[in-house]
Amino acid sequence: MEIPGVGQGNDDTAAIQAAIDGAPSGGKLRLPSGPTCNVSSYVNIAKPLTFMDGKIQAGPNNQIFNITSSGVRLQGIELAGAGEAGTYTIGNNLVNAVGSEQNPLSGLTLLRCWLHDSSGEAMRLTWLRNAEVAQNLIERVRYAGIMAVSMKDSRIHDNVVRDAFAHAGVVTNSYGIALTDLGNYEAARSERVSVDGNVILNFTEWAGFDTHGGKALTVSNNIVVNCRQGLAMVLGSSTRTMPPQDLVASGNYIDGRNITGGYGISLFGKSTTVRGSGTFTGNRIVNSIEPWKTDPQLTNIDWENSAWAGNTPEFYSKSENWQNFPIPASGISPHPASLPQYRKIGRQVFLRGAFVRTVGGNFTTNTTYTIPGLLPAGYRPIQDVRPAAGGTTWQNSSLALIQPGGQLRIRTGNTAHSELWIDGVSWFVD
Repeated sequence: MEIPGVGQGNDDTAAIQAAIDGAPSGGKLRLPSGPTCNVSSYVNIAKPLTFMDGKIQAGPNNQIFNITSSGVRLQGIELAGAGEAGTYTIGNNLVNAVGSEQNPLSGLTLLRCWLHDSSGEAMRLTWLRNAEVAQNLIERVRYAGIMAVSMKDSRIHDNVVRDAFAHAGVVTNSYGIALTDLGNYEAARSERVSVDGNVILNFTEWAGFDTHGGKALTVSNNIVVNCRQGLAMVLGSSTRTMPPQDLVASGNYIDGRNITGGYGISLFGKSTTVRGSGTFTGNRIVNSIEPWKTDPQLTNIDWENSAWAGNTPEFYSKSENWQNFPIPASGISPHPASLPQYRKIGRQVFLRGAFVRTVGGNFTTNTTYTIPGLLPAGYRPIQDVRPAAGGTTWQNSSLALIQPGGQLRIRTGNTAHSELWIDGVSWFVD
């Protein structure tokens, strides 16, 4: 059914709302092709409905559709916002779909629409299940192109999202596609969402793709160009409780265009017990100041359940900086003038530096000191590395052993020393 009497230069809010209210559940409504309809506030869709075709221009508040029902489909519509000069308020969006934890919206579809010139977000999708956001063109947004909040079991694919307005003191960040949570707790996490085949361009001040604490997300075969952060798998802030976990990032192409302070793909955790994790394969990162970025607290990453393989460049950099060992409380501390460190060049791992006793003085002779879990995955040998054999003095120790689990074991010799050195130890990894 085509909605009559709209697109004649008047405020069409009431007429469109009346047509929606009068349509049967599961019905179809069309806007006339050609003219532009105007709305001054949200039009509410509170029943299953398909809304197709035409163009709607928002007022300064940027509001067009507020969706509170499952089974809503928007297809082939042009939705135009108020532009860069429009007001910005969270919740004022061209499409605002809102479910709840107890009653999530199911089966929402946004297909082949053109959303542009939003002074806030093109679409904010909160507490959705089984949603599909596909083949849309989203251009010129202030804060976000697609903001999915506590979304589960859904797919966001084959969209083009491009061109963020400058922050200009109005916002502090902006996102092409983001998956976050409404509440800071486990059940509110976005999870089991596939983000694939999208093209994200020109979010130069922040992130092309971002997740705050997403779980079991698959981010694959996307093209991300001219964004300060390509794929940001992060905690979000120190007050958040859940990091990104069980992620898959595969086959993405990221061109950072050498934006200052930018990076290609990141992974962060929360703590030594609530750790970030993911698998990263077949990604290509070019023109990025820092292709890979991980939590500076290495113990915040679940290295045992994370992997990097077949990427270009690989997770290690061919000119990787020296990294400090995270040393747990074990009676051993870093040498203050020669910190124990590791680095990888190509596929060879190198060690340097020394250890001292935490309480000072000499190490006990003929004693094995074990420092567990020092080396992250990707740096560990496939079998024990023994730089010195028992009975032969090697840098003040009779035995230094690096194990596949990342542990470093040093056994002192017959002579007491206050320092244990690991300079010159190296091995190759697959």
